[in-house]
Amino acid sequence: MVQCPACKDYDIRRSGWSSIFERILFGLMLRRPVRCYVCFRRFHTWIFAEVKPRGPRVPRNREKPSLPPVEKQDEIREDDRLEEIGISAKAS
Repeated sequence: MVQCPACKDYDIRRSGWSSIFERILFGLMLRRPVRCYVCFRRFHTWIFAEVKPRGPRVPRNREKPSLPPVEKQDEIREDDRLEEIGISAKAS
């Protein structure tokens, strides 16, 4: 297994080639791009090294935090506001 040089984690997956130049140059050197899914660092390793297949761009284990439900406030109508200050809405 390949280990990330930055964070030393083993969650490494294949990454896409960034250009045709990179594909030709590193292909001749028998290297391929990989990405660490912990620190997101991209680096190259031997094509013979065992790595996980290319995954989604955003890891699925990072879920969006759920927000607490919003309490509904009592709706105050304009007629009620007018009655509070002593004006009748029907008279106008």
